[in-house]
Amino acid sequence: MPSVLDVAGLSPDTCAGLLGINPRVLKEWSAGQSALPPSVSARLAAILGVGEDELQPSRAGEEPEVPAVWFKFRGPRLSETDRECVFLVRQLALYAIRLEAIRGESPTGWETLFRAIREAVTSDLSPKEQGRVAARVFRSNRGLDVGQTALGDVLRGQLRNLGVVVVESPLATSSIEGFAFVSGRDPARRPCVYANSHSSTWFRRNVVLAHELCHLVFDADSEGASVDLVESHETSVSEIRAEAFALEALVPKRVLLHLAAHAKVSWQALDLDGLARLVAATEVEHRAVLRAAKLAGVITAEQADALVTEDVMPLVRRYSDHALTAAEFIKKNPEHVTSEWREKRNTTIPRLPLRLPVGYVRSVVEAERALEVSPARAAALLMIDERTYRQRFNVAEAWGDE
Repeated sequence: MPSVLDVAGLSPDTCAGLLGINPRVLKEWSAGQSALPPSVSARLAAILGVGEDELQPSRAGEEPEVPAVWFKFRGPRLSETDRECVFLVRQLALYAIRLEAIRGESPTGWETLFRAIREAVTSDLSPKEQGRVAARVFRSNRGLDVGQTALGDVLRGQLRNLGVVVVESPLATSSIEGFAFVSGRDPARRPCVYANSHSSTWFRRNVVLAHELCHLVFDADSEGASVDLVESHETSVSEIRAEAFALEALVPKRVLLHLAAHAKVSWQALDLDGLARLVAATEVEHRAVLRAAKLAGVITAEQADALVTEDVMPLVRRYSDHALTAAEFIKKNPEHVTSEWREKRNTTIPRLPLRLPVGYVRSVVEAERALEVSPARAAALLMIDERTYRQRFNVAEAWGDE
């Protein structure tokens, strides 16, 4: 087992901290001094993407076959903290699959959608056109071409309805902006997308999530994972395709022009305030708006260059609540305190906190309320201790055991 962890870039102590177990216990298991419990063995194998037999101490001297996903998270610009985040997202995907089994759910729409997109995209198209065609299939398949509205508020829900695990959580010291991979093995597989929410706006993360979705469709199976770094200027086929996909999925020309007309924006005299109104209307960051407008031929390259480095967010705050901080939003909209589940999404067991998706947290709590899982099991699915679970969700009163 230590060799598997080493190749994955995780120390035994780190792995123990992520699993919420005593490091001494993990070392005893790896040394063959005690048996690896089946529940832990199954969980660790699924997270690492290896067979359970590869975790046995007798295999320690053999060179393990490591899934491609871990090779993607090596290199001088990536750290063990980055790999810890990958570990936790893969653990969340495993828990999501288990929760669905408990609740009798099985969202598999992503496989049908991904197959439809790949069948529509031919190799003779340019990378940009591949991205645009793929985005049109995505919008049509999900019924998003009805009306000409922005997708930022519905994008996450659309992905989760398909069965995609969507995680937005802060990694303060990381250079990662987003990553994507498919976790698990047939028949239990789940695509996962992650966007780093540290120092990132909601408008930027909409672009990142759409970008990573394209990587899921085209690159996850062949490359194991995609990793996009902050301020990366990679010009590979996959990156060009993903950027084109994000623009066409979120701000196709007809939607951009409709929203601009509704916001009373003058393309000829586009200024910072007009750009702020476009960001609020399209629900994507200003750089994406400018790229889309330039591609649509409604502004010149000179106009885009003049505005691309400007700080537009202070003005966006006038037009969209999504530009507010969480505290500012709740102060302005106190009725959303409960629905936002503020402070109820953070894990406590792993040494690296992860901010879980609201929909997932709600589903776990609903399962516990319906007596489908115990409070202890619900706590484990949320990666928090049982006492914290009971305090957060008032379980003692609901169960009448105190």
